[in-house]
Amino acid sequence: MKMNFNHQQQFHIVRGLFQSEPKTVNVVPTYLKAGVGTSVNHSTQQALKAAYGEHIERSTFLRDSSYIDKEKIPAFNLLTGEPSLISTEKILLYRGEKMKNRHTYADSCGAGFHYHSFNSIQNAFLEFFERQSLIFNWLTESGGTFVDVKKIDDLSVKEVIANVYQYVDEISCFNISLHKNVYVILTLGFGKYHFGIGSKASWNLFDAIKGSLDEMLHNFTPYYTKHHLEDYHPQKLNMDVNEGEIENDPLFYSLHFHLTQTSESLREHYQYLFLKSDRMHEDEFSRIEIVVDQQIFMEKLKEVAGDLKWELLCCFLKNTILDKAKVVKVFSNQGYPHMNTTLFNPLDYEISKLSRTGQFPNAYQLIPFP
Repeated sequence: MKMNFNHQQQFHIVRGLFQSEPKTVNVVPTYLKAGVGTSVNHSTQQALKAAYGEHIERSTFLRDSSYIDKEKIPAFNLLTGEPSLISTEKILLYRGEKMKNRHTYADSCGAGFHYHSFNSIQNAFLEFFERQSLIFNWLTESGGTFVDVKKIDDLSVKEVIANVYQYVDEISCFNISLHKNVYVILTLGFGKYHFGIGSKASWNLFDAIKGSLDEMLHNFTPYYTKHHLEDYHPQKLNMDVNEGEIENDPLFYSLHFHLTQTSESLREHYQYLFLKSDRMHEDEFSRIEIVVDQQIFMEKLKEVAGDLKWELLCCFLKNTILDKAKVVKVFSNQGYPHMNTTLFNPLDYEISKLSRTGQFPNAYQLIPFP
């Protein structure tokens, strides 16, 4: 189903034949290719909200921010409130006519959107932490903690697992977090016709697992399940694009992943997780989930920042189309600047000192992640 939305965006909703199947929503702006927002959820309403939020978030960083012609953006320390000014090139993705002359690469890692400031900041921090954990894990080939999905008894998570198994034959989850306060679940899926990957950071284990599985479903839902393909439509499903066409594309990570990866190559790239990870203790599966309010959030933030020696900074960006939107970016000068690991030396960043070996076997190799 396709709906026009005030001539600025189009909503595309992909639904299966059965009510239990997840719904995919794409919000496609007519004026900005890379501002697309995508979400997969069993609830069409929730998928619509999440996809629209991602669209607002991306379009703000790409084009709609009121700082797009400024040299500096105001920022503040999340723990102390101390103000500072940050180079606009480190935050925004497009800068109008100046885009071709920019000297600093940036992506949308650590971004968050909500109508309430606290939720925006919390979402942005969790995404920032998730991506820092993923980048560090990839560069160092560190082990994690293997999460046996067969031990999960949460019904909402089991439902998503069942849906993912409609596309792949094997699901493997790992906690790759840099700190005990936050779960960062990286999920890998392998099958004959489909493969995928997803990640999610959360204060709670089951929420992190479910979020990583939901993200993985982005790889599958436009296509037939493995059962349909077995019976009717065996075919290659990766995107048909040329390497040269995607080098400067705003959707570079996703295009590169779908162009270069197969089920076999993805398993090979992340084989170190299978070889080096311990199994999660069964007590972890029965931990009581916590509700994180603003006070608890600040306490956890202070502990994470102190242990990892991070100065956590935050920028508020104004969306010039949607006045009430709270779009923020959380980052740290001690952390990695973006996910394009081909463009920086890990030794240049303080976070790399967390490595126990000081070795970075995947330095300058792009993370297999969309």
